Amino acid sequence: MLVISAAPKNYFDYKSAVKKAKKYSADLIEVRIENIDPAVFKKILKDKTIEKIVTFRKEKVSGAALTRMRELYSIAFSSGAEYIDIDFSWGKEIIDDLISNSRKSKIILSYHDFQRTPRLAELKVILGRMEKIIAHSYKISVQANKMEDNARIFHLLESVQSKKIKLTAHCMGELGKVSRILGKKYGTYLTYSSIDDETTTAAGQLPVETIAEYLNYHKLNRKTKVYGIIGNPLKQSKSWIFHNYGFSMNNFNGVYVNFLTDNVQSFAKTFAGLVDGVSITIPHKEKILSLSKQVSDLVGSIGSANTALFAHENIIFYNTDYLAAKKFICENSYLQNKNVLIIGAGGTARAFIFAMKEFNNNVYVTNRTIQKSKQLAQEFDVFLLENIKQKEVNFDVVVNATPGDNEYLLSTFKGVLKTGSVKLTMDVALNPFDSKFILLAERHNCKVINGFDFFLEQALIQFKLFTKSNLSRNQMRKYLLRNFNQSL
Repeated sequence: MLVISAAPKNYFDYKSAVKKAKKYSADLIEVRIENIDPAVFKKILKDKTIEKIVTFRKEKVSGAALTRMRELYSIAFSSGAEYIDIDFSWGKEIIDDLISNSRKSKIILSYHDFQRTPRLAELKVILGRMEKIIAHSYKISVQANKMEDNARIFHLLESVQSKKIKLTAHCMGELGKVSRILGKKYGTYLTYSSIDDETTTAAGQLPVETIAEYLNYHKLNRKTKVYGIIGNPLKQSKSWIFHNYGFSMNNFNGVYVNFLTDNVQSFAKTFAGLVDGVSITIPHKEKILSLSKQVSDLVGSIGSANTALFAHENIIFYNTDYLAAKKFICENSYLQNKNVLIIGAGGTARAFIFAMKEFNNNVYVTNRTIQKSKQLAQEFDVFLLENIKQKEVNFDVVVNATPGDNEYLLSTFKGVLKTGSVKLTMDVALNPFDSKFILLAERHNCKVINGFDFFLEQALIQFKLFTKSNLSRNQMRKYLLRNFNQSL
């Protein structure tokens, strides 16, 4: 069930939360009462528009806090609140006393670890201890310190499927968002969301709109296929918007999330069997190839991949950057038989070098770290531009294969533009609006292929690899532009 968690200061705040719940088909509202006025609380409890979870969350309840908690819970029990959350850390004596007053209220017994995610065996022991106290359902909320912690939660949820207990389990924090999104697939009882980005009641909560509207929460089930993007950072990524909308449009039972990780080896080992496919971005496009000995000749020659499908114990790599670049070159004769400068030396630069060489272009590479561009020039047998003051070449085309608008990119581009020979620029940095790189190009009357269009093309190809289905380019373009400012 989908829950909106709110800490209303007044009745108006509560009704605003109810409105959001109805709009996005949430099942429950969690009312956090640590700081609520008793009179407001009583009025909220009288409202029967939606069922409520009453929660008093304090790490320690003693003295004045204990007195206040007992007072507010007494009001909740006497008013017949549908669900009441009681913290397992308060101890058996307090818990037994509270439960004795439960009447019709359903008890959620909750456990929190704000420092770490215990190992799976330890999580099972904790749940076993909690089960000794009879409750309607149990909740385990722990802190994620690495992406792999989420997998422990999934395995815990799977381990209780044969039992007749209702378990809510998730990780907190930025790295724990994955467990909040995928929890429904693995059988979590409750999924907690916030009213919006500004009113979260726990670290890592996602707005109800994001979960329901953009992540297709109400369609998720045990058969849902899981896809995502691996890399760091990922805040700039819009792949999750593209693919989740595509899944919805094609009635494909899938969900796409952000897997923020620095260690591809650990990720692949931990999530084997949990993930069906991934997009790959900085800094993993090259190093991910070490995960498999079965790399195609094409991907091996490029030396990078931006897409992987997990099939049983095999990982199949693709490079949709290369396929998209090749499509643009095929459709634009000015990207053929020219002097081309590629700025950058990462996985995307590799894809462009390989594609440009196929069309009889004289390819030059340059990068802020000169040693990287030297290695790239030697590996692909292309030219090296060591100094932007070199005058022996007039470039027809400049490709930005860096994250965009960095000092090296802009200073290099300005130097090249002085020749007056550049007629076309291609940006791979995802930005539907005018970047400094694009603005410079337009001021010098260069034709521009925007990074947004490049992203769209490679994503369409990637989607077909994931689902074996096509999408409307026009429809996806409009949707992505309309929702570009959404973040995960």
